[in-house]
Amino acid sequence: MYKPRDTWHVADSDDDVQWIASEYGIKDWETVAKDPKNKELMDKKRDPHVLYAGDKVWIPDLKPKVFDAETDKKHEYKLYPPRQLVHMVLEDGDGKAYGNCRYEFWVKGKRYDPPGTSGELRSREDGLVYQLVPLERDVELRAWLEDPKAKQKYEELEPSPEDQEEFDYISIRLNPAHLDPIDTVEGLQDRLSNLGYGLKDEWGTLGDGTRDAIREFQQDVGLTQSGEMDTETRKRLLEQAGS
Repeated sequence: MYKPRDTWHVADSDDDVQWIASEYGIKDWETVAKDPKNKELMDKKRDPHVLYAGDKVWIPDLKPKVFDAETDKKHEYKLYPPRQLVHMVLEDGDGKAYGNCRYEFWVKGKRYDPPGTSGELRSREDGLVYQLVPLERDVELRAWLEDPKAKQKYEELEPSPEDQEEFDYISIRLNPAHLDPIDTVEGLQDRLSNLGYGLKDEWGTLGDGTRDAIREFQQDVGLTQSGEMDTETRKRLLEQAGS
């Protein structure tokens, strides 16, 4: 099963926060990254997923949240869905970065304002867009490149109002929730990892780490622990993973 929590994890050179969280049965890696004991480490990182050998990461124990609430009244609670990190650079065909470029995320056709942000979102001077977005299949990044020369050249073509509106920004379709087919090794490993089953550092090959994860999953759902992806195991994994 999972490693005991409430302890320090000493990172290897190929570790990242998301993988470490899955090794301890924590599905949302932000639970680890945002723990107060990891603040000093995370403050030093431009990318929370990049760790160095010897970095110490605190693994918190999971505790249920308890709320005081009056009886005979209606109470509303918000549950934020799991999020995925978008980490990309905007640049032109010559490799020149679009720095300080305004951008927005749209999820399922509605603009998404990440929690904790206010005002316009802008890329860094090196063109980096670095943001957490919901783990959904329909995510759109709209970026206003604000290239005066390109815009002037386009306007010489006298575009229609509809075409002009589309030109004002570029649209990049993202799919953070994409999973490879389950009959591929990557698709199998993605689903096991998303459910919190640690795969060690094994990706793209069906080795001992993946077979151990399959056995753990089979044990949890009441199947024979063969370590093989048979028909019933595949069916149950699809049910648990949601697709």
